[in-house]
Amino acid sequence: MGYGEGRERNEFTNFFEGFLYGPRIDPLWDDRTDTPDLERLDRRIQVVQSFLGPAGADLLDLREGLALGMGRQEYELNAFFALREISSFYMEFDSPAQFYHGYTGRDQMKVALRWLDSNTVIGLYYFAPPNRQGADHYAMLEGVNPRTGQLYFDEYDGPSRTAEVFLKKQLSNDTVSWQGTRRGSDGRSERFSIWRHLRHGY
Repeated sequence: MGYGEGRERNEFTNFFEGFLYGPRIDPLWDDRTDTPDLERLDRRIQVVQSFLGPAGADLLDLREGLALGMGRQEYELNAFFALREISSFYMEFDSPAQFYHGYTGRDQMKVALRWLDSNTVIGLYYFAPPNRQGADHYAMLEGVNPRTGQLYFDEYDGPSRTAEVFLKKQLSNDTVSWQGTRRGSDGRSERFSIWRHLRHGY
């Protein structure tokens, strides 16, 4: 079964649909004029492109369309089909993403991680609280796997480094989790915990 079928495709599309379109981008779009906050929305697409690597090239048309005045309905339709296309071949790449649910502090989030090699890991997360819409906070993670069962990340919000994250791996039945601490640039620390089920989707 390829990535275009089954659980893996659902994980991929669910994560990036929530990031690129739908209710979470409501504050980024002026429905009265049918125009977006172009800089912020384009930045979201760039972040996804960077995370996906070569597979993200299919998102270039979205950025070009927005620059040419694409409206929201056309944008969301094109984003939908671009993600479907990417998800159909994404597992052919050497380092596909793994998708997690989790919490940082009290905020519920969705997380994607990619191991670029045995020691280098990148990530992307956004807050996804139930029953709340809006352009929730998102951040990028750049890190290392210095030894088995440990991850260390620098967190970035755009060009600014906003936190460091230390995690340790735990296995329990069919669940893999990473538990640890996020320490913000302001010195405050909070719990950072993510998990995924190995045989039953998230």
